[in-house]
Amino acid sequence: MENKPNILIIINRLVIGGQAIDTIPLAWYLQEKFSVHVLYGEKENDEEEALFLLDLYPGLKVEKLPQLQRSISLSKDISAYRRIKSILKENVYSVVHTHGFKSGMLGRLAAHAMRVPCIVHTFHGHLFHSYYNRFISSSIILLEKYLGRITDRIITISPLQLEEIAGKFSIAPKSKTRMIRLGIDERHFFRNLQQDKNDFGEKYRFHSKDIHIGIIGRIVQIKNFSLFVEVAEKVLAKYSSHVKFYVVGDGALAGHVQEILLKKNISFSKPGEMKENASVTFTSWAPDIATVIKVLDIVMLTSYNEGTPMSLIEAQFCGKPVVATDVGGVSDTFLADKTGFLIEPGNADLFAKKLILLIENESLRRDMGTAAIQFATEHFSKKTEVQKVIELYNECLHQV
Repeated sequence: MENKPNILIIINRLVIGGQAIDTIPLAWYLQEKFSVHVLYGEKENDEEEALFLLDLYPGLKVEKLPQLQRSISLSKDISAYRRIKSILKENVYSVVHTHGFKSGMLGRLAAHAMRVPCIVHTFHGHLFHSYYNRFISSSIILLEKYLGRITDRIITISPLQLEEIAGKFSIAPKSKTRMIRLGIDERHFFRNLQQDKNDFGEKYRFHSKDIHIGIIGRIVQIKNFSLFVEVAEKVLAKYSSHVKFYVVGDGALAGHVQEILLKKNISFSKPGEMKENASVTFTSWAPDIATVIKVLDIVMLTSYNEGTPMSLIEAQFCGKPVVATDVGGVSDTFLADKTGFLIEPGNADLFAKKLILLIENESLRRDMGTAAIQFATEHFSKKTEVQKVIELYNECLHQV
């Protein structure tokens, strides 16, 4: 039997979020052509591990690397680097494929030191602006330019991201860079949907006459929940009783967002409690996100910056219109004015206006939802993503 080339995939963390939800299914399907080993780091305190993915995709060789953490720690970063090098010594790997900033830095440095034939990195987002001050952002750009020189192939997940990596920030030349969109694995995305959907709706007392609007993701600064609150306030000023907002996720700023809501006299429910007439409900993390999206009417996103937001792609697979700020790769994830609305960053008035338009027009929600399913199915196929990654690996290895 022909031996399969060994592939080491390194991701920052195995948590509920776009990176793990995309990469674990990808790794599982790659096993048809390669022998795959996945490393992942330690989660943050406000995150929830997506261990359910390992049940959905059984038999995948997975190893946790506790030293690999999002926060900067010289001792832990050195320890993680040494452990990755040790793993590379134990087996002969044809490809090391890293995802995200920290794993991308340590993994690529280790792979380069161990002379791995093909080093691949996927930018799921980027830290070049909006996250840190100008000095730190400039330092990250310089580091990524160096890492780009020791990387054989770089994957971007949207056309805009490709232009930023190969053009605006000159991280790597276009000859090294490929654009491969994220893919949704429909085979598992809609599993047990009807029963779980009913359970979620009952838990949070969804009423069919209400309009349910959700925002999905970590409650952190980059997601701009201040804009979310401002928009919600404007919408609720007109629809105080039949519109409900849901925050699906958690994060360090959850308490701060709730304080703002309290000051604005907007009622809310925290995770684990249920207030009958709450205008905003915090659900915390939901592993089966399709079951949540299916009971929503609209999905929104208010971020300062994004790579390719998985929540908007998932919403469209579920036939839901989206309203989102025009930042990062957001505009590449849906059709403006056909499957949702694209909003100038910070424009709370226009954001609220578009939400109200959807609230008041059921046929518009239905038409946009139908177009959304078609668009998402055509552009975000897991089968297409897997095939393109296999082609990229083979192209890289044939040039060794």
